[in-house]
Amino acid sequence: MLLPFLLTGCGTSEKSNLFDENSQTEGAIIEVTGDYSYYQTTDALAGPYRETAVNRVCFKPAQMENINNGQLFCFSNTQEVVDILNIKEASDDCKKYRGIAKVKIKNLSNKITDYSKTDTCVKNGNCEFNEAELVEVIKFYENTP
Repeated sequence: MLLPFLLTGCGTSEKSNLFDENSQTEGAIIEVTGDYSYYQTTDALAGPYRETAVNRVCFKPAQMENINNGQLFCFSNTQEVVDILNIKEASDDCKKYRGIAKVKIKNLSNKITDYSKTDTCVKNGNCEFNEAELVEVIKFYENTP
């Protein structure tokens, strides 16, 4: 059984094939590689998702992916994802979990989520984000320095 490589900090990820915008249709299952994160406190969050992403598993596609315009999205089936990724309750000194994986997703929503620092929701920490359902993990990757 593969276990995810969990860490606190930044990492890089492997690149996989590009996907066109037609892949983002309701019910379509697509593969994407990138970084996943799970924040248990707003202290560890940065950017426009300060309130809306806490206690949710979110995914940032790798730089070369053409999924969600490269923007962060979060999984709608949170408890299932926490179990699949084997994320345990973090201690006080660990505010977040991060890892790199290739996953299958479906039902990616299609909201426009490109924010600038001057947008009101960024200042308020309540910008909306797209969601997808995690279907399965294909492969976990280890971070490289």
